[in-house]
Amino acid sequence: MDIDLPLPIMQGWKFENGGGCDLRVRNTRNPDRVAMKLLRQRWCHLCLKDDGLEEVLTVVGKPKKKVNWLKFLGLAAGTMSESMEHTFRILCLVMSQVPGKDSIPVDVFNAVYEFMAQLDEVDPGHVSSVVSEMATKANRQNGKLYFTNFDLTSGAGCALTPDSVA
Repeated sequence: MDIDLPLPIMQGWKFENGGGCDLRVRNTRNPDRVAMKLLRQRWCHLCLKDDGLEEVLTVVGKPKKKVNWLKFLGLAAGTMSESMEHTFRILCLVMSQVPGKDSIPVDVFNAVYEFMAQLDEVDPGHVSSVVSEMATKANRQNGKLYFTNFDLTSGAGCALTPDSVA
């Protein structure tokens, strides 16, 4: 589905130190593609560096008119994290529709994870194993994956890359 409506409203990101800005994505439709003009405007309004946007867009394929929203979110979160697991914890925080119940639908996880794992050249066998394990977790959690599913230190998380460590 292509969409020319404004980007999802971003409203709530708080960092542990109490600082931060309001970046929680509020959109129940999660469009497949969003207009580049709107993406650039929102990026600018958030006072983010232009070179960061260009870096992410280069990986997505330098779209002229529209960008794949989920790929963009995954890559943007990846630029702020030190691991694939941390990237998905960020996505849970940003995409959650219910404050305090930070989660993403398993189909969103699959789309973003498979894209990012391919970029990181993660072994396809490992990717299949992770997708299967996360589907099992999501089936027990109403089709959702929660922040804790990506927390390796709690013992409940799943290593998304073979070299992930707690």
